Amino acid sequence: MVNVVKRWASPLKGPKTNTKEVINDINKAVSFNDTSSAIHSACKQFSHENEEMHNTEVDKGAATALYKQLVLVMHQKKDRVHELEKIVHALSLVYQCSLPKRAHSVCDIGEDIITILFQVMVETDLAEDSKTIEHATRTLRLLSQSDPLRVPIMSHEDFAEVLLYVLNRVPKELARVEAMYTIASLTFNTENMERLRNDPELLEAVVNAAARGGENDELKKWAAATLWNLACLPNNKMSLPTTPRLLDALIELTQQSVCKFTTGFAVAALRQLTLETENQILIASFADGIFIEILGDIVMRDDVDLETKLKAMKSLKNIITSETSDLVMNMHPSVLNILTDMCRNEEIDEGIRASAVEAIKEIINCGIVDEVPYYKEILTCMNAMLRSRCTIQRSAALSTLNRHCEIIENQTEIITYPGQLEALAALLIQEMADEREEESTNTDGEEGGDSRDKEKTVVLDILLKLVTTAENREDIAKTTILLTALSLLLPPSTDEYREFTDNKSNSSFQIVMTLASDPSSQEYIAKHDTIMTAIMKLARNDDYVKQIFATLALQM
Repeated sequence: MVNVVKRWASPLKGPKTNTKEVINDINKAVSFNDTSSAIHSACKQFSHENEEMHNTEVDKGAATALYKQLVLVMHQKKDRVHELEKIVHALSLVYQCSLPKRAHSVCDIGEDIITILFQVMVETDLAEDSKTIEHATRTLRLLSQSDPLRVPIMSHEDFAEVLLYVLNRVPKELARVEAMYTIASLTFNTENMERLRNDPELLEAVVNAAARGGENDELKKWAAATLWNLACLPNNKMSLPTTPRLLDALIELTQQSVCKFTTGFAVAALRQLTLETENQILIASFADGIFIEILGDIVMRDDVDLETKLKAMKSLKNIITSETSDLVMNMHPSVLNILTDMCRNEEIDEGIRASAVEAIKEIINCGIVDEVPYYKEILTCMNAMLRSRCTIQRSAALSTLNRHCEIIENQTEIITYPGQLEALAALLIQEMADEREEESTNTDGEEGGDSRDKEKTVVLDILLKLVTTAENREDIAKTTILLTALSLLLPPSTDEYREFTDNKSNSSFQIVMTLASDPSSQEYIAKHDTIMTAIMKLARNDDYVKQIFATLALQM
């Protein structure tokens, strides 16, 4: 028996003669029938996923031959719709070759192949029942994956116009997906990222695509990848229009969990948009102030990285300004409590807390002159900050509270707010304790001492404003701890009293004397042993004080 052995044909190389014949047929085709037959054979021959075989096809001139036929057919496209579809389909098959081969092919043909693909996308009748645009966008996407081709493709003068046309007007989902996939591939290049961020229309189209509903959405996936590329760009400054559609898209991007990239991009975009004064009121008030809630939530979320949180906090600070703070508080009075909690939480990043303080400063300036419905929230915030261990927070609260006290109509609410006078007293007592500790340990904290002196001065200035109004004196005198704090500020020795009485402008002395001379508050002064002892010693050297002491003694 004779064994017949067949020669093994390598699946990688394929039948060379068939490929060569197909390419020759494409090159020679002139008539309608010949071209149609040659392209049909090409689609059949090139329909595989073997990269090495596609490399061979490109080396033998398949892409070049198809490009030449495409140029010819485009001149008669109305009569040759089917051929046009098949040619771009064949190109999309051939360009599944290796990335270097794609670049070499375009280099050989010239960048006109990009132009002709753009023409196919724009000039194909959308009413046609064909996949021409899908094949053309897929071919462009395959080329866009080759790094040497990325800049030439995106720098093409018609790129943005054509891609916007596909994304906004072509009803075929696959074509739009391929277009967005192309943009994502191209923006792996820094130069192209710069181009995209400076093109407001194309960038808005990408943002809108990323904000589409649905978790398993290919278009959305590639849009999100594009945004991530942009978010990674250093010193990112994007050209974004503040249109309602874009702002709606940014809202959607922050509220979805499809892709971790979208929240980071949305926050980066808001960070930039809110730097512009003309955008701040618009964004603060948009959709009933939803960005205020969104940004505050992002700052507090555990699943968000620190950089994104910092940008969110900066964005929130940017939209809380002297012009917008009243608007913000009327829509979301709880935002002040949220900011206050941020400030007091020492586990939160220092940068976030610093921005929160700046935002709080803007809000607590409200209500000084004009009556506001959220004044209680302002007092709550200032009370919490007065009790803070942070000097910056205490200083901000004290300086603003001092301004509030300048308006008599505010004073009643201030002194009757639970714990407000006690907080001021606690500051005086703590500062006196710190001073005595430094004296006993012979330490000199110049910086801390200056800060304490300033705080003490402001507290006394606040109290002096409050006692100037007669109606406030009884409530102030009722606060025992405040009287104790004031007594600590009076000189402890007889020798010092003589010098002290010569300076009746001393705030603590004025406060005590004002309370001691008013019938409505005398009872409480008379019952405070430390204050009475101090006044009794002062009376030895001052007739005015002696007269007041005599009146107080009748109350004992």
